[in-house]
Amino acid sequence: LVDADLGLANADLLCGVQPLATIEQCLALRRPVLDCAVEVRGRFTLIPGASGVARLADLDASDRGWLLGEIESIANTVDWLIVDTGAGLGLNTVAFAAAADRVLVVTTPEPPSMADAYGMIKTLAPRVEPGVVQTVVNQARDEEDARGVWLRLDRVSRAFLAGELPLAGWLPYDASLPQAVRSRVPLLEQSPNSPAARSILRLAQQMRGPSPIANPMQSRRHGAPP
Repeated sequence: LVDADLGLANADLLCGVQPLATIEQCLALRRPVLDCAVEVRGRFTLIPGASGVARLADLDASDRGWLLGEIESIANTVDWLIVDTGAGLGLNTVAFAAAADRVLVVTTPEPPSMADAYGMIKTLAPRVEPGVVQTVVNQARDEEDARGVWLRLDRVSRAFLAGELPLAGWLPYDASLPQAVRSRVPLLEQSPNSPAARSILRLAQQMRGPSPIANPMQSRRHGAPP
């Protein structure tokens, strides 16, 4: 897991670890970013970003290119590489997303969140192949609520971007998640049987399939049995 919210990174806090170094030091010294890697409870490796470092939030082309090269080198040595970007349409965020094999744009049912999601989808559309950008609906009341959010985004994507928007999955609103954040323990470790954790596991299973991710609600839209 690469915490690529470079200026306001917090994955180390969420995972309950204290790295000795971050991407900031590796970038300054041009050292491999694996030098700052930290194991999270023996389950995965975290490449921590830095928090409160303004220059990292707006890297120049040289630094951004170097970091992208480092991330690509890691991708060749691991089974899965997840790059968690910052919010917004900054150059760093767009560059990291455009370099990925799959992009999951996370939204909630709130209109401002949906508008922001569409802004990212629109920005990435000319930069990636069809099907690379997919969406995840977070904090949905239920599957029907998530389906409604996806349908609205998919409709505008088809109308204005000339392409469908696959739905990777959805997560319900779940009080276990803020509890895990406060405890600084990954949700799947603290509350593995919670509704959100089960949804994350379903999403992970979907990710193991061929790209693009099969749309779990496509059959229902066309009237086939679920």
